[in-house]
Formats: sequence, C-alpha cells, structure tokens
Amino acid sequence: MGSIISSGNSYRKLTSEQRDFFDTIAIRAMSNGVGAPYIRSQLVSLYPIAVGDEMGEGFTFAVDKRGRVYIHFERVMELGIVWASGGLIHECYHILFEHFNRRQAEHSVEDFWAWATDMEINQNLPDESKAVMKQIYYPSTFGFKDGLRAEDYYDLLMEKFKDQQKKSGNKQKGQPQQGDGSGQPQQGQGQGQQGQPQQGQPGDGSGQPQQGQPGAGRGESGMDTPYENQLDNCGSAQHGGSDPKEASGREAPERSEMDHQYARSEVAKAIQNAADREGTNRSKGIGTTPNFVKEWAKNVLAPPKIRWQSVLRGEYAQTQRRAKMGRTHTNPRMPGRVQPVDDIMFPKRKAHRINVGIAFDSSGSNFDNLQYVLTEVNDIIRRGGVDNVYIFSVDANVKDVKRIRRVSEIEFVGGGGTDMRVAFTKLAEMKVDVGIVLTDNETPWPSEKPEGKTEFIVGGIVSFAGAEQYYDAIPDFLRKVKIDLTDK
Repeated sequence: MGSIISSGNSYRKLTSEQRDFFDTIAIRAMSNGVGAPYIRSQLVSLYPIAVGDEMGEGFTFAVDKRGRVYIHFERVMELGIVWASGGLIHECYHILFEHFNRRQAEHSVEDFWAWATDMEINQNLPDESKAVMKQIYYPSTFGFKDGLRAEDYYDLLMEKFKDQQKKSGNKQKGQPQQGDGSGQPQQGQGQGQQGQPQQGQPGDGSGQPQQGQPGAGRGESGMDTPYENQLDNCGSAQHGGSDPKEASGREAPERSEMDHQYARSEVAKAIQNAADREGTNRSKGIGTTPNFVKEWAKNVLAPPKIRWQSVLRGEYAQTQRRAKMGRTHTNPRMPGRVQPVDDIMFPKRKAHRINVGIAFDSSGSNFDNLQYVLTEVNDIIRRGGVDNVYIFSVDANVKDVKRIRRVSEIEFVGGGGTDMRVAFTKLAEMKVDVGIVLTDNETPWPSEKPEGKTEFIVGGIVSFAGAEQYYDAIPDFLRKVKIDLTDK
C-alpha cells in the first residue's frame, strides 16, 4: 500500500508516525467484531495522501474516484483510532457504492447529496464506530428511518427543507441556494437579516453572511441542521465532480476502472461469505453484516440484465436461418448470374421469402402493454429481414388476420379470457415461416408442437411481481423469450 504526503503541488513520503497510524486504523477497520472485514480488498487498494489546512477548516477525510484517500492526520489523530477507523470505512463505502456515478441532474444541491450519501453509509458503520462518531449525519439525525438509499434520503431532505420554509413563514418557494464564494450575501430562502459580508467567504443562502465554514445549525444549503458534520465534503468519490485540491494522475498513482470493479466484486463476495457464515453458525468473531450491505452485494454479483429486445433479436435471427435452410426457389425463365458450364443453362435461384405471423393476447390483463411490445417486436423483425408480416389478436378465439407494415395500423381492442392454443393452430394453418406468440402467459398451452414447418417463438410478458410462475409454465418444446416489463 503506497503513501504520499501533500505539500502544495509536491509530494513526499509519509512520516513514520503517519504511516504507523494509517496502518493501525486500516487493520482495525478490517478486523472482525470492531470493523468491516469484508471491505479488505477495497481498503488495501487505497492510496493515502496526507493533507493540511488547505483542504478547509474542520476537514478530516476525503476520497477521490481513483482510490486516493486524503487525510488530515493531525486532526484525525486527535479524534482517536476508533473514530479514524470508522472514517476510513466510511470513505471506502463512497467508492464501493459508486456515489460519483449515481448523482443525477436532479440532485443539484451539493450539500443535500453529500448528506444523503453519508446517511446511506453511516447506518452501516460498526457499532463501536457509531458510539464515538456522534458528530456525523445518520438517518436519525433528521428523523428518517434506516435502510434507504441515498436517492431516497435526498428527496426526504428536499421535503424537510420545504417544510422548514413553511414553518419560517417564507412564502417564496424554490431550490436551496449555494453560496457564490464572492462574499456577497445570497438572496436565499430564509428571512435572515442582512449583515456585512465576510471577505472571500460564501453566503449561506439565507440572507445572512457566512462566518467562515458553515456552522452548527445552518449549512451552505440554507437548511437548519442539528450540528456541524465532521465528515463534510468527502471528495469527488462522493459528489462526482472535479476538485482542484485532489491529486492528478501525474502527481499520485491512480486506480484503473478495471481495478475498481475487481475490488467491488471481491468485497461483494466477501460480504456474501460473511452473511452465509452468520446464517449457519453465528460465530462470535464474525459480527453482524448489515442488511443494506448484504443487499448491495447481492445486486453487484447478480448477472447483468440483458434487454429482452436483444434476446428476441437473437432468437429471431436463428429461427429465420432455420426457416431458410434448404428452401431456395428457381425461376426457369431467368438464367442464373453464374453458369458453371457452357452447355447447360442453369435457372436463377431466389432465396426463400420469409413470412412472419404474430398472434397477440388481447385479454384485459395484457392490454396496457400491447402497443409498446408490438412496436418493439415489429421493429426487430423488420430490421432482421422479412417479406410479409401478418397479425391477429386472440382472446378465446382468433380475430381477423391482417397484413401490416406499421403497428399504428392495428386496432387494439381489449378482450376477456384467453386460450392461446388456438393461436398456434392458426399460425400452423397459415404456413408462416416464423410464428411469434405474445402473451401474459396466463393461458392453457398446447400439449405438443403443432405439425408443419412453422418455427414458433413465445414472447412471455412479465409485467408484475409474481408473474414469473406463469412464464415458467411455458412448455420446453417452444422457444421462449421473457419480456420483462417490471422495470418499464
């Protein structure tokens, strides 16, 4: 684990005292019972940088997106080993939870995003760290419940801010304002008194000038807070932007994206292993892995979700190739472009023209999703190559068959109960090359594949929790694609 010390724009090695202290808090942070042993892969990849007062009054820890952790050793040493090891775990979580990637345009108030990400992290700190880290923000600090994500806490902070505005009697509504750094008091949301601005310091957004750093009771956002946050401004790994105070790649080593993803994966595996051990033997030395962290690990290790459109596109391409195989046509009146011998004229060959039939379930339970799904399916088969597309709806019976080019030509009429077995029979009778059946899967299924050369694909629509059981009932002799609309 490398280490450097910041002095303006130059760097030198950590002092032996600083190195020993960092090693001590890192070991404690990885220890069973008092730390979070599962974050070892993340922690050992950090590159510590010693900083001073240039980072701001009250600064303790920060971390950037490339795994460099900035530490004000003098201040952190005064807070003690237990506090410092908790702070190191806190900074690791900013990288692991990828707060720098999750911040969206709607998270425009930087203070609120910082507090929201801190609350997401601090609810998962070891109990011993929580006991001494009383001047940082937990969900309970603002009266919120545990177990939520940073995005949820941000929304709750915005609601709380608006409630404070109403209680203060301020009729002006809007976003909390950030100071501009010019020393001029901002026209904020509160009803504070105008005063003399402090030279070079940001206004607080409330109509009052700032006295140096945001004090206990009011931050730059203009929102009342119980106390000053000792882990304020945790760096670019928290807010996602650029920070001129952070080191560049030329000044200090930086971790690659591949290394970052590897560390996240290793931490997630360690969390799952710890949770499994806790579930089997409840060993005293293991501690309790927070449920929020377990859920995060589960999501990190889950296989990437593949869009159903991509799966259907692949299935259609394979089915189309099988339909064309060995089915070329000749025109005896036209000579082929290539004649292998001079004495015989070979006729022109034409590839088999692909005809596709689409049967869609028009039952009431499936009606809301039809236009979206049909538009996507029609686009896939048009791009994949097709000559004619025939479409018809099915409830308990087959409706009129139409040849279409655009989904807008279809008249959507909701029906009652569904029996899609008649759809398979009709598609086989039409002798289309590819038959696509779109349904919510709440239907009887044929006991065997219909006779004929038609290749079938079932697009099983899953649009609500619990619908998986119906999709799983599709017979194995039918090719199927799960159209997952639960996140649509």
